[in-house]
Amino acid sequence: MEHEARYCIVRCMPDPIRGEFTNIGIVIQSEFGISYRLLEPRMRKRGLSEIPLHELQVARELLEPAFGRDTRSLRIREGGQTLTLEKNQQRYLEHYRRLFSQSIRLSESRSLTLEFDDPYLLGEHLLSLFRLLVVPAPKPKEYVVPRVKRLRPKVKHDLQLWEIYEKVEEDSIIIGTIPWRMDYTYQSNEHKVGVKLVDFGWRNAIQIVGETWGAWMDTKETLRDPRLVRAVFGNFNKQDEEHRRAMRLLTRIEALYDYDNPAERNELESILRKDLSMTPRLE
Repeated sequence: MEHEARYCIVRCMPDPIRGEFTNIGIVIQSEFGISYRLLEPRMRKRGLSEIPLHELQVARELLEPAFGRDTRSLRIREGGQTLTLEKNQQRYLEHYRRLFSQSIRLSESRSLTLEFDDPYLLGEHLLSLFRLLVVPAPKPKEYVVPRVKRLRPKVKHDLQLWEIYEKVEEDSIIIGTIPWRMDYTYQSNEHKVGVKLVDFGWRNAIQIVGETWGAWMDTKETLRDPRLVRAVFGNFNKQDEEHRRAMRLLTRIEALYDYDNPAERNELESILRKDLSMTPRLE
């Protein structure tokens, strides 16, 4: 069954200097009477401003006698006559609109059509209006681009382009106290070298950083020549605190190559081609 109703928005001006009103409550009126819902103190935060607690208290002191559950009909004097305004009359609502203070106001009443069979369901419509017009909308979740492995395909493509892919061993194992899986191993002019790719664009990059550092520490302590683990990293974000912490850990490794840096990428190519010694980089 359809019922005609009216509602007003309860507004507050938390900062008179800005002169902006904030919605803090709803008053709804129908043939069954009138009721209201006001913002809870714990929900006072609104963007960059916060509604003063005393303003909410003032609003409640104004709303409860006018629209509370125990409110009765209102008697007023008009044109030399005494009139009785019932809670379901529009004039009842309009009368109280003019009595509110400068900092707490009621908006103009607006009409709406509600559909319900039980008068108690009017409260559900009040709650829906409150959630729609008063409760702050949740902040949109920041969209995060999914982190995927982007470095390894790029490195593999370059190894093939440099015509040295056949000279490296992919997914090989180096043996210290613990076997460690390397992305690539190759024989330089001086040493057998394991290469670990640390793709900061991948969601598990921080875990790989720890494993890479652990492999370096293990081989350094157990092997005569610890020059086995090299880290090639990419998609590093200096603004990301987690990335910065991981990079501080990686700097303990003897040689790091930033694959996003053309100069370091060219140096790595020369080393893999055995055109350049790694020794100066390690000194």
